[in-house]
Amino acid sequence: MITKLYTLTLLSLISVLLKSGTSWCYFGMFTHTNDVLEASYSPDGSKIVVASNDNNHYIYNALSFLVEYPLTATTRANTAKYSRDGLYIAIGLQNNSVLIYSSSYTFVEAVPTAFGVVNELHFNKQSTLMLVCGEGGSNGYEIFNVPTWTIAHSDYTYGDSGLSCRFADDSGRYAVGTKDGYIRYYFPSNILILQNQMNSNADVEGLDFSPNGSYLLVAWSGAGRKVGIFDLTSVSPEFNLSGSSSNTFYCTDWSEDGTLFSYAGNSN
Repeated sequence: MITKLYTLTLLSLISVLLKSGTSWCYFGMFTHTNDVLEASYSPDGSKIVVASNDNNHYIYNALSFLVEYPLTATTRANTAKYSRDGLYIAIGLQNNSVLIYSSSYTFVEAVPTAFGVVNELHFNKQSTLMLVCGEGGSNGYEIFNVPTWTIAHSDYTYGDSGLSCRFADDSGRYAVGTKDGYIRYYFPSNILILQNQMNSNADVEGLDFSPNGSYLLVAWSGAGRKVGIFDLTSVSPEFNLSGSSSNTFYCTDWSEDGTLFSYAGNSN
């Protein structure tokens, strides 16, 4: 019995791995003509939405590997995700907008942002808010109401680019990672804590809250390459793994039960 599908992005390729029980096997591959920057599943696991540097932003069928629908865009995209209720698809472009489609692939709206480049977006668990971070024009983040796509909150005071962002599952907390190595961690009371970056002056490429929201997993790339975990009850470093001079880290993920975490990068 198939229990889960996983995607791996590597340059212009998207590899799909299948887990059946405790066994793994290669399942298939999608090919683009330029770098694939993100591939995300629909909540039911039947579709994959892709953001690519070749301007081809597709919805794929996760089992047949056929294109379900091409999402029209005239520029490259850095990020693409389904809302967590599956009703919307969002494509964050390398210009100042996020394209919104319905789950039936009807174009809904081009949401303007203050950023020249949208680097990442993330929906909260209830799919009532969309968090967007970026750079150029302004640096920082914006939170949009769903489905009106009006701004609920924003912060443009960052000294450097907003690269990565995540909601915790309780939706009252969120984090934004920046190009200068810092993580800005936001509480429901709107109190901002500027967390030091474990002495890693490098791009914060990956963020992920643990399922219970108690920990934040972080990946830094570039010269200060590290993987770290922050204990959010005390807002202090809990784990710190430094990469070698030939490694850099790009993404992080917790297991669904919160007992395991993973990180990925490259080795030159």
